[in-house]
Amino acid sequence: MTTAVVAALLHYLGVVNLSSLDEDQLRGKKDIVDLDVVHVIAQTAHCIAQGKVGSGFDVSSAVYGSQRYIRFSPEVLSSAQNAGMATPLTEVIDDVLRAKWDHEKTKF
Repeated sequence: MTTAVVAALLHYLGVVNLSSLDEDQLRGKKDIVDLDVVHVIAQTAHCIAQGKVGSGFDVSSAVYGSQRYIRFSPEVLSSAQNAGMATPLTEVIDDVLRAKWDHEKTKF
């Protein structure tokens, strides 16, 4: 559910374009970047809501579909986990988007 809400908000706000992605379109770099943005933001929101960093597979599969998945290093979310309520959300998201996401995904 977190992934669906994040994707809908990002699409509505014009941050990403997800209106008609199909298998052929997903071969384009821009479309993959849009999905990557959804993944990073949804993964961050999911981990904050749970209060911990899990495997990330549930969010990754919701964004990318069936896959072979290798988890990201939990450190990529450290700024989001350590941020207090006084830290502006834009600052937290900027840090997370700039982090080196080292997860791996391979379509089946």
